[in-house]
Amino acid sequence: MAPLPPTARLSGRVRPWWQRLPLLAHSLAWLLGVALGARWAVSWPYALGAGLTLLALRAALARRPALAWLSLAAVSLLGVARYRAALPDWSAPDAVAAYRDTGREVVLVGVLSAPPERRGDRAVLRVRAERLRFADETGHFPVHGLVLARAPWAEARGLRYGDRVVLRGDLRSPPQGRAFSYRDYLARQGIYAVLKARRVGMLARGQGNPFLAALFALRRRALLEVARLWPQPEAGLLAGILLGDDSRIPEGLYQAFRDTGTAHIIAISGFNITLIAGVLMTWLGRWWGPLWGSLAAVSGIGVYTVFVGADAAVVRAALMGSLAVLARRTARPNHPYTALLFAAALMALLRPTVLWDVGFQLSFGATWGLMRYAEPITRGASVLLRPLLGPNLTRRILPTLSDALLLTLAAQLTTLPITAWHFHRLSLVALVSNPLILLAQAPLMLSGGIALLLALLWEPAGRLAAWLAWPWVAYTIRAVQVFGNLPWRTVTLAPFGWPHVLGYYLLLWGLPHLWTQRKRATPGVWVPTLKRMPLLLGATLLATLLAHEALAAPDRRLHLWLLDTRGGETLLLRTPSGKVVLINGGGDALALQQALGQRLPLLRTTLDVLLVASADPDNLRGLDEATQRYRPAVVVVPWTPGPARVAGQVARWREAGVRVQTLPVGGQVRLDAGITLRIQEVQPQGVVLTLGYGDFRGVFPFVPWGGAAARRLPPAPAVFLLAGHGRAGWNDPAWLQRQRPRVLLLAVDPAAQQGLPNLALLQALQGWPLLRTDLEGTMHLITDGRRLWVAAER
Repeated sequence: MAPLPPTARLSGRVRPWWQRLPLLAHSLAWLLGVALGARWAVSWPYALGAGLTLLALRAALARRPALAWLSLAAVSLLGVARYRAALPDWSAPDAVAAYRDTGREVVLVGVLSAPPERRGDRAVLRVRAERLRFADETGHFPVHGLVLARAPWAEARGLRYGDRVVLRGDLRSPPQGRAFSYRDYLARQGIYAVLKARRVGMLARGQGNPFLAALFALRRRALLEVARLWPQPEAGLLAGILLGDDSRIPEGLYQAFRDTGTAHIIAISGFNITLIAGVLMTWLGRWWGPLWGSLAAVSGIGVYTVFVGADAAVVRAALMGSLAVLARRTARPNHPYTALLFAAALMALLRPTVLWDVGFQLSFGATWGLMRYAEPITRGASVLLRPLLGPNLTRRILPTLSDALLLTLAAQLTTLPITAWHFHRLSLVALVSNPLILLAQAPLMLSGGIALLLALLWEPAGRLAAWLAWPWVAYTIRAVQVFGNLPWRTVTLAPFGWPHVLGYYLLLWGLPHLWTQRKRATPGVWVPTLKRMPLLLGATLLATLLAHEALAAPDRRLHLWLLDTRGGETLLLRTPSGKVVLINGGGDALALQQALGQRLPLLRTTLDVLLVASADPDNLRGLDEATQRYRPAVVVVPWTPGPARVAGQVARWREAGVRVQTLPVGGQVRLDAGITLRIQEVQPQGVVLTLGYGDFRGVFPFVPWGGAAARRLPPAPAVFLLAGHGRAGWNDPAWLQRQRPRVLLLAVDPAAQQGLPNLALLQALQGWPLLRTDLEGTMHLITDGRRLWVAAER
């Protein structure tokens, strides 16, 4: 047990700890009871009756302190009853989960209990079921329960929290794998059925809580502002750190955070809560007084918790922060272990399954590690460093060293078995990567939060502040990527079960003091002070920002990128004078925004020209969100009105005030002096484009070409894009062999384009300089009108 505060004596003896700290003891008893309820198949009324009986007996024997254990046993039985009562009743005919796996299509009516979450081209909907019927029958019958539905994003994009919706699809049980049970994961959130919706429609708005609706609307607006203020992937990381939405972080970057043991910085943590509580108590306390300032701080913590999603780690931090605020206001000592266990007990009271939530376990373990081992480790480091550095220098550098390394070590000591148990992987670079990345987190959160607040009030001020916040988030991403590319960054562990976890914690709990006092000193050893590290880091980040802007500045050459946007055929042009042209949008909005963010200046938020050259959905999905940050000055389309999907997108641009221009066959877009984009041919599914600059010619067909169309193409182009991801019948190998382009480009996504490119086409072009996005990544071509340079990302 951790050291306890001084206590009174009873009959000449010190009272047991469960009498000295009753709130801690009863919180622990409740948690043990909830855990026991998962293993003890007892009817909850019996457990409830037994617990109430013990409470009554304890009240009757209140004068006998030796029987204090009766109240602890009673609280444990009540915890058992709470867990058993929370289990779903499968026999109830109105439980929506009772209609799973029937093999029949259902029509479900319900209300969205949370805003839709986008996952690629699908939307994830949390629906509170109200009515259900089978598709081949008439007449709904009432049901209750939560359902996790997946629907096409194109149909769900306009939905909001509180909308009453109707979904049609298959109602099934969540899958249960060997390595990871998605069924258990959803069950901890009260979801026991999933629906793969083929169609989704809205019946009515405003069926939810008005306060939550307003809060989610503000969060949606904040996410849009983050996407406008910063490029990707910086915007995705800031959305996760500030707003709790990590869905916009590219999967490769997220995996790098996992591999380096730094994924915890993405989640909302106690630092966020402490920052909010401190600001509210300081400023509001001055205006309204200490009492109202404290109440405002607690209210602000609660609102922010709901605002960012209220997952287990956030709720734990919010409860502990609120308890600390109230303890400070009432001038009562804040016992950290009591606050931690009481917060966990409150969470288990509201949702008993939270004890099995990985985020809750990691958050609880890290907090306990900081409480229990941060001070002994810091004290041990002081004992070791004092003989080497002397007492004065040790005293100066120890706080910085503790914040950067020792606190990380304390938290990882207590979370290591949890990570090994759930993920069977261990990061070997976490102790090095965490100190370097944590240095930037405080200024990152402060500057990013200020920029977002200013943007919500007045966007120009937010944009200016965003420029100051960018270096910190860029440094974080680059550092993670450097460590994430190391070949030995992680190690896979053997199966790690609960006996290993229990043995580890028993050993950790029983370890003696890690360090012993040393009296011998070794003066004269010099170690550079860390006080100038923030200044040095800030100067480095500023230099990085200036270098980023310099590399993206015009260099009197034409730059052409074939972007790797997961299945799309997307071209980005930058002219010698710095004009930017985007052709198509690719199949993934996040991949497109990341590609633009890496290649355009940080402060640039406009496109000079956006040319829609294809009606293929794989070339259009990324445009809607990308143009919210990179607003086009003009959109060029070759159709009037064009395919329905293109016409709908064009209508939204016009509503937003974007100028739309239609170009026929032979039409030209003049970009710079001597640089033209010409539309050679228009078909319902797309166009054939040619790009000319001096002696350079590029041909980019987005439709099947050949025959008469091939004869109209310019001879001997320097660059040629194979159409249709290399489909058979879309390209003419004979014409290519006659004209012999210097470089062939091919956009392929191996995860989505099955059977592409065509094997016969590849064999016909064997030996040619063919660059593929699935093998080389994004291709970068540079020309001055006479010479051509080509570089691949990989």
